[in-house]
Amino acid sequence: SLESLSVLGERLATHANSTGNIVWSQAMQEIVKLVPIQSLLEKVARAFEGEFHSGIPVEDMRRNMVTWRQKRVREVIWQMFARSKEFGGIMSAEAFESGFSDAI
Repeated sequence: SLESLSVLGERLATHANSTGNIVWSQAMQEIVKLVPIQSLLEKVARAFEGEFHSGIPVEDMRRNMVTWRQKRVREVIWQMFARSKEFGGIMSAEAFESGFSDAI
């Protein structure tokens, strides 16, 4: 959720250096505290090995995460409307709610 991303941004900012950067290993530790995706983060670290040593700008990372989340929510809502069109534009509240919560 956007609230969780806000909390993560605050946590990352507390560990940032004077230039606003955080080292990847510290960022991974903070991310894993909120979401259990250790293996995925390790794959990212291997894919970009050596590129994170100077640190990651915390504000850029936070802004990108929030933007991605907002985009994904818009996509889900659009899918819901497209699905309702298949049903002649009528969709029960339960089906809409289920589709919204299941798709994210």
